[in-house]
Amino acid sequence: MLTPGSGGSPAKHALSAAVLSAFAIAAGSAIADDHRGISQSGEQKDMRRVGHVDLQGRPAYQPNVIVYPDGRTIAFAGTHGGSKPNPLKGGVVEQNGTMIIDVTNPERPVEKSHIPVPVAGSQAQMARMCLGSDLPGGRSDGVILLRNIQGSSASGYEIWDVTNVSDPRPVAALRGIRSTHKDWWNARPVLLICREQEHSSALAHKPVDARL
Repeated sequence: MLTPGSGGSPAKHALSAAVLSAFAIAAGSAIADDHRGISQSGEQKDMRRVGHVDLQGRPAYQPNVIVYPDGRTIAFAGTHGGSKPNPLKGGVVEQNGTMIIDVTNPERPVEKSHIPVPVAGSQAQMARMCLGSDLPGGRSDGVILLRNIQGSSASGYEIWDVTNVSDPRPVAALRGIRSTHKDWWNARPVLLICREQEHSSALAHKPVDARL
């Protein structure tokens, strides 16, 4: 969390705390523990680690956060390939995909669900979210997720309705796109802007209907 003297708006402080609480894993030796037993790295500056979640042991790549219409702050973490048991589903082994974590209380982040990739050998490193209210004709209470599927026969992009963080639902998918990695939303009009790794200078603009 940013300290009061470090500048920035309260909203930025809250988002910084949320990201740190969900994903700050000490890089190197911890030099101190606070009163809650949370280790602090000696590499931080103007911030401190306030909470921790282990993502079910899945290796994370890119975290992102969004404030839901009801005021909750929800974090999404893309992961690298592999598989782990999902305790939220009775320990069933799932391919690594996208973790959804409620970080409204940064000191007590709560894993809400995991969306596995559809095919073994895939990766879903990127997570981009958009409010339904930002989409033409979208639901005012809705939230959608755009994620990449890199590698395997399922390579492409997927769109999920994540309004209910405990029960995400698939909306649409684009398949057969090579080496997918980076992606962005442009909600008005609804465009998926993606970049193929092998041709980093070229942007592929794929129009999609992602209304909720």
